[in-house]
Amino acid sequence: MYPVSLSQPLPTIRIPLRQQDPDVLLRLQPLLDMAYVNGRYHEDIDYSQDPKPPLTGAGAEWANGQLRDKRLR
Repeated sequence: MYPVSLSQPLPTIRIPLRQQDPDVLLRLQPLLDMAYVNGRYHEDIDYSQDPKPPLTGAGAEWANGQLRDKRLR
């Protein structure tokens, strides 16, 4: 498990292979970004609505700032 904050990019993680082979590095953020665009989630999600469950505190402030920066709210 890799705990991460919403405001930080996803980490690069190591994928173990055979014992004699070096671990493969998997960059999670570009993978998620590509899935988001190719999955057309940006077309299906109404970002003017509050998320369910709603964000609170610093998470809500960060998300609202992201939406304002992208003029989605």
